[in-house]
Amino acid sequence: MLKNINNRRSGVVNFLLIRASAWIILSYVLMWSIFFCYHTQITYDNWLSFNSLVIVRIFTLLTTIAIVVHAKIGLWQVITDYIKVASIRHGLNFIINIVLLSYVILGLFLVLEV
Repeated sequence: MLKNINNRRSGVVNFLLIRASAWIILSYVLMWSIFFCYHTQITYDNWLSFNSLVIVRIFTLLTTIAIVVHAKIGLWQVITDYIKVASIRHGLNFIINIVLLSYVILGLFLVLEV
């Protein structure tokens, strides 16, 4: 009989989150690559006009969240594999969570400011 049941996410969910976030990041890089290919002379005006589009702002925020999800899961896997002392592992996870949360907050400020 099972006595220790874990209600956390499964490995399949983590796998799918990593793959989905990687596709979002790849599509964002492709969007910017296309922008740079079509604009050989980058000026402040066309940079500002492109970044002021609502779809670019939403996509930038979505990509920021995807980067945070990707980093969170990847760093969690590395930390749990290589750091065996529980107190150090929990401390590092806490610091990583604070840093990643600050990245999301900074991304919100940057997207809403333009």
